[in-house]
Amino acid sequence: RILRSGVEDLPDILALPDLTSPARSPEFHFRMTVEAKDHQPFDHNLLLLLRVYTISALTGELCVIGNCIVRAFSDQEQLNAGGHQLRLRGGMPSKDQTPLTDASLSHQPVIPCCTLLIRILPHRPDVSPSPDYRSGFYFTDRAKPNQSELGIISTFQRNTEFPRTVGEMVQQLVTKEQANVPPDRCLAWYEERLDARKQLPPQHPPAHLSVHHMVCYQQQAGVRV
Repeated sequence: RILRSGVEDLPDILALPDLTSPARSPEFHFRMTVEAKDHQPFDHNLLLLLRVYTISALTGELCVIGNCIVRAFSDQEQLNAGGHQLRLRGGMPSKDQTPLTDASLSHQPVIPCCTLLIRILPHRPDVSPSPDYRSGFYFTDRAKPNQSELGIISTFQRNTEFPRTVGEMVQQLVTKEQANVPPDRCLAWYEERLDARKQLPPQHPPAHLSVHHMVCYQQQAGVRV
């Protein structure tokens, strides 16, 4: 969602991953141009609140992996242009915290091994392809993995039974739920499955995925205390 923009009727942000992209690192080929009506300037406090949803492999329920907040403008009121790697956090700002800032989630726990890579760019007719992660284009200082996360990532890399692509993961979910979904309808089914308005009762927001459900125990890896 776009918050504190000073402009009304801005659309929500909705992006689905490419079905051919890696299941462990989904790619979102998504672009959204935001323009104010009648050239009305945006408030320089404009924030982007980004949430990542998933389907719990254990319960089959729609839930939230985590959230992050990023400023669209700097203190000098310049566009916060460039690439940003954002850590996800397992919670939302407290209801009595106003106004919201990019630090409003700092009290929430960090979701391990899970970040969001985005670009904020000036509006142009054509947008260049996303630079490679290793190119140095993205601001990554606040998202560097710690030793525990590196250990978890290592177990991810050794797990050859995990679906390779998002499409394979979707097909696994279709099979598990015994849904009759033709291949050409997979993306539409997936979009509907992640729609909280269709999957949850009114006034019932999705719960946050428990951190204990984010990593499966593997006997070969063991447990480090």
